[in-house]
Amino acid sequence: PVDMSEAEARALARKNGFELVELLQGARPGEQLLVVRGVSCGRQTVERVGDVGFGCTCAKLKK
Repeated sequence: PVDMSEAEARALARKNGFELVELLQGARPGEQLLVVRGVSCGRQTVERVGDVGFGCTCAKLKK
């Protein structure tokens, strides 16, 4: 596992309907957390890197 840069985290968040608020470093490589805000709803959550790909749950509820 490798840590991602802030630019990579920002791009991943944007691609999945989020705005990156903060990138938190974990104790070990690959354990980063992303503080993100849903673009469509404004709800702020903390997500693991692998979970950002599922997108904002608020956006899914509106479909």
